[in-house]
Formats: sequence, structure tokens, C-alpha cells
Amino acid sequence: MAQHCHDLLRRISKRGSRAKQLTLVEIARAQEAAFRPSVFEATLERLMGRQMAAGGEWAAWRVPRLMVFLKESVIELGGLKTEGIFRISGDLGAVAELVRFFYFASLCIVFLCMRISLIVLTRLCHHGT
Repeated sequence: MAQHCHDLLRRISKRGSRAKQLTLVEIARAQEAAFRPSVFEATLERLMGRQMAAGGEWAAWRVPRLMVFLKESVIELGGLKTEGIFRISGDLGAVAELVRFFYFASLCIVFLCMRISLIVLTRLCHHGT
């Protein structure tokens, strides 16, 4: 409880007062926050500490349980096949420009390799005579 109050005071001192009157829901949430901590506004170290302290299968995981839940939810809801936050289709102009760039770059590499090969062959021929 003391740690929760200390963290809360530190956050308030950094950002200042919210300058608005709290709603009843916000007051109720603040009253239970010390006993039922939220994953929001918590540091990664704090989340992982809670996860390890809770024990069970999640204690050994190196990522927060929330991340695994979110990933699985996105997959279950078809997020990998849906355009949106997690999948953005490419701009056709940008894709075409990248294709031209890589084509040009590959041609440059081919010409560079051919030139190096010719230089090596020329030197080998001169040294052999």
C-alpha cells in the first residue's frame, strides 16, 4: 500500500493535478487501485514483478501476460488477414519504387562483380605471360 501511494504521489508531482473533478467511477477505481493494480500506468518491471510473484505457468515467461493475450486475440479475430493497425497494405507507388531500387542495386552489383572479375582475369593473364 505504501509503495502504491508513493508511486501515485510521484506521478502526480511530475504531471501536476488533473484540474478536473473526479467522477464517482474514478474515485471508486482509485480506492481499489492499491489492492487491484492496473496494468496501465505500470512500468514493465512492475508488471513482470507482479507476474513472477503470482507464480504459476506465467512466472517463467519473459513477456507480460497481457502481451500474449493481446497477440492471441488479434490472431483469433482474424487480425492477420485484416487491414488496419497490425497490417497496412503497401502504397503501390512506394512498392514500385522499392522494386526499381532493388533491381537497379542488383544490376550495379552484377556489373561490379563483372568488372572485378575482368580485373582479376587481366592481372592473371599478365602475370601468366
